[in-house]
Amino acid sequence: MDKSNKLTEAIDLLGGRPAFCAALDISPQRLWNWIKREQTLPAEYCPTVERLTDGKIRCEDFWPDTDWEYMRQANKPPKSRARRKQVAAP
Repeated sequence: MDKSNKLTEAIDLLGGRPAFCAALDISPQRLWNWIKREQTLPAEYCPTVERLTDGKIRCEDFWPDTDWEYMRQANKPPKSRARRKQVAAP
């Protein structure tokens, strides 16, 4: 799997470089570094890109050795807390 191709695909899906930079709140220079030097997307931006591309680009495309399923579950609010808020609301 070529990470740089997935990054290019993500950029295209979000409408090009300016739109990608705006969506991630990054500078064009930072994106250029990711494309030319790092040739991948930093892990902390992966969940945002996955969400913005409706799952067409997945975190695993960039960092396959990370347990992203665990990370996705860790970011969900506990069910009991969500239920408690619903019950407590008037």
